[in-house]
Amino acid sequence: MKNKETSKIKASILQMTAQKQLLMEEVKSEINEIANNLKPSNLIKNAASGIMNPSNRLVILKYAAGAVVGFLSRRYLIGKSPGIVRNVTGKAFIWTIRKLIFKI
Repeated sequence: MKNKETSKIKASILQMTAQKQLLMEEVKSEINEIANNLKPSNLIKNAASGIMNPSNRLVILKYAAGAVVGFLSRRYLIGKSPGIVRNVTGKAFIWTIRKLIFKI
């Protein structure tokens, strides 16, 4: 009777240690994967691939075009703004141009 119980306990201990080893290996592999993803080179690579997504590229291009056109149009159409009214008008003009270009 004691032999059967002892052998069952030993078998369950062996099973649990094997299960523990499998879980530890899984945890180690996940930690290695996370550590690999957190390397600076991989962070930069992942960020660049996210930005260079075809859907994001168009948005970035539109925003950059709007910013450049708004800046240049304010600079050449309104000029330097010594007064508050001209400064606010220039900012509003830039904002309007950016929104118009961003809609295109």
